[in-house]
Amino acid sequence: MSLLLILMLAAIAEQAGSRRRAAASLAAATAPSAEVPATLTPESAGAVLGALEQAWVNVTGQASDWSGILILAAQGAMETSNFAKLYDYNLGNIMHTAGDGYDYNHRPEVPQASMIYRVYDSLLEGAEDLVRWAIHHGAGDALQSGDVDGYMNALRAGCYLGCIGGQVPGGSVVSQSDYDTYQGGIESYMNRFSSVTPILPPSPSPLGWGAAIAGVAVLGGLAYVATHVKDGKVELPFFNRIAARKTASNPAPTASAPGLLPAAPPAPAPAAANEKRDPGRLSATALAVSAVRATPDPVAAARPRMLPQAPAALPPQPPAEATLVPLLDEDDEDDDGDHEYS
Repeated sequence: MSLLLILMLAAIAEQAGSRRRAAASLAAATAPSAEVPATLTPESAGAVLGALEQAWVNVTGQASDWSGILILAAQGAMETSNFAKLYDYNLGNIMHTAGDGYDYNHRPEVPQASMIYRVYDSLLEGAEDLVRWAIHHGAGDALQSGDVDGYMNALRAGCYLGCIGGQVPGGSVVSQSDYDTYQGGIESYMNRFSSVTPILPPSPSPLGWGAAIAGVAVLGGLAYVATHVKDGKVELPFFNRIAARKTASNPAPTASAPGLLPAAPPAPAPAAANEKRDPGRLSATALAVSAVRATPDPVAAARPRMLPQAPAALPPQPPAEATLVPLLDEDDEDDDGDHEYS
């Protein structure tokens, strides 16, 4: 997932950057060109290789061949003394023509007033224009396959160093040996740069970073949802916990039967208007209601309830006669004199 996010981020950033650069090129093509002072912009071989790699993808939409990138970098090194004499990021010393949409400058080392060169705002912009220039001059297939001979044939056909047999501004006549020498220098730089690690340029478009961040956020959300799909349903623990807390704080009433809610208890019947309200005694109506509630049998509940009768009072009984036992004194004598008491 991390690799996918990185690739998507790079793709989004590059698409946004390509749109911005295309719009800038269109605007520049309609703007008048102006002469600006020549400014040295020396770069390292790694930065040039990285810019050319990115430029090839931006211009063609395809992955670059490493040998083709080495050819372009070596040509740039030949034109700028190994990038020490690189002016305004013009890697190929591409000449300015009227209406090309680029500003231009004169070089201090070139005395001819007619020799004017394009000016670029960044190394990536200069690399992209070099790729477009090479493709426009028929060298695109040779670069894609890393064919040095094919690349030099395209340059010679376009009179890059001058047409063979013709004169150059200095007055010398161009020959095949000039192209052979130039090809030898390119191959030498290719061998030197083959072990250099390319340094990719930073994205020049702030919009690309914003779009990349938005893309990462969307992809992260989709990935999170995709990892919480179970049995065709999305289960999100965070939202499930919130729902569980709401359910716990507001429990739903439990139904006594499927689909039914428990019935509310019946309200007590109102007392009769003429009935005395004695808190210490229940009325007949209250007793009947309580009896109905306490009786599970509806038939028994429907029977008339009798008020409990007080037990009948027992008839008054005469007091029982006490049996008296006469007590005799010691001095008392028996009337008949038959017995003595001791």
